[in-house]
Amino acid sequence: MSKSPLISAARITEIRHQMNLWHKEWEKDFSSFFRETSPIADHHRPRLESLFGRPANSVSKQEQEINASEPVWATFATANPVIAGRERYPGIRACVAFHKVPCSFKMQTKGHGCLHCALSMANRNVTFIKSSEQIAAIKTAIKSITAKLGRMPPILEVLPDGSFLNPEEVPLATQENIFRIAAAENDIVQISIESRPEYISVERILHLLHILRDEQIMEIYIGLESIDPFILNHIIKKGFTVERFEEKMDEIAHQLPNNLKKRITISVYHFFNPPYLTEKESIESAIAMSRQMREYAHRTKIPFSVKYEPAVISKGTFQWYLFEHGKYTPPNYFSIAEIIPLAYFEGLSGHIKFGQRDDIDDFQSTASIPSLENPQMFSIFDFMVYNAVQRFNADQDIWMFCADMSVVLEDSPEFRVWEEAIYGKQGESALSRIFAEYKQKILGDNYKSRIAFQKKVGRILESIEYDNRDLSEKLREKGKQGASGIPAALHASFSRTGIKVHVSEKQNF
Repeated sequence: MSKSPLISAARITEIRHQMNLWHKEWEKDFSSFFRETSPIADHHRPRLESLFGRPANSVSKQEQEINASEPVWATFATANPVIAGRERYPGIRACVAFHKVPCSFKMQTKGHGCLHCALSMANRNVTFIKSSEQIAAIKTAIKSITAKLGRMPPILEVLPDGSFLNPEEVPLATQENIFRIAAAENDIVQISIESRPEYISVERILHLLHILRDEQIMEIYIGLESIDPFILNHIIKKGFTVERFEEKMDEIAHQLPNNLKKRITISVYHFFNPPYLTEKESIESAIAMSRQMREYAHRTKIPFSVKYEPAVISKGTFQWYLFEHGKYTPPNYFSIAEIIPLAYFEGLSGHIKFGQRDDIDDFQSTASIPSLENPQMFSIFDFMVYNAVQRFNADQDIWMFCADMSVVLEDSPEFRVWEEAIYGKQGESALSRIFAEYKQKILGDNYKSRIAFQKKVGRILESIEYDNRDLSEKLREKGKQGASGIPAALHASFSRTGIKVHVSEKQNF
């Protein structure tokens, strides 16, 4: 594949100058967040006493405060549809996580690696979790999600921080028993895990696949984040190169039997809008990632996709530090939506998917569409755009996406401001171009009902914004601390109009 960088030499020089101003201060402030030695999973228990200077069966204060038999989170979200054999299953995923020792790479680098990620912060002092407790947490999570939805979704996503396939983080007993649980659940057709490349081996893939039912699929997420070497190695500091990732993928493709390639899929995370990049550069980088995944799929005969994760402001990340100093803002959600028509025009729609805004469970700010009247508040069109992206996630129907976006693209002043900021004038975005095509099509009643639904949502959000002044003023005055009434207010407002609402326990206001 071509190794030409996405970022020009001139831009790299400019970015390096900015990095010299900010990175040293951030590293000095936050290196103390991480301990000197790496935690060890329970099968290395005899080493604990020598590493931590306390009895191997003792626990830290943080470990005393957590209930390791309860899941860290148990919720559900949209996903791409799953095709297993001749069956197509709906795009919905059960998202679960259990307590574990933190990401080894994050601890080894004392917080200086993966600067965009703070998932290890919550468990950074955890040194020992029993495998039996982790399995109990998974069973509780599955039971909870099944009770809410009436049945288990087709995708089980087990994504605590770090690498599932690293036995120093997740004991082999935990890995195997989770796969046995998935095999025993008839509704589950795909199990998704994540790992750094160095822990992935064909031997381990084969072992776990053989635990599953013959028709089940194993998805492996890898945090590639960017195919640009400078972004990956210097801005994000991922700790492995694009070349190393490619070598691992070629190794899997070469060693994995052809009849089993249809039973695995590789998904890479793409961190959208890292520090120092403009939103236009971030959009271009995002599409470049999808192009490369298509090339990998063609070369290896293994399905590849990109999961776009818009930047969030989580305490302990580098973007949070810049945000606190007024040097960074999360992306405009129109920039996320722009990926969908761009991918469609290049034939890449089958290689893309999008994370939810609360896929990160503790955040201060996230990608949104700010109100023009008050940039500290979301526009009433924000939810419509976010909803359209998530619905595309689940059905991958570009024209339904346009139907969901129609009210926004016709009526939103925020869209016109965004388009001029990114492209210099109105009508130049891929969103405008796809919508022009959409308006020329003769579409059925399903599309009309989607438009009617979005208009109903718009009226509800206008009512919340303009009729519920107490809530709005509380938010403006107290910010996040004033948001405690939002879930109940939203639930009541939607329920009154007959729209069913599921409340996520993971939402953190």
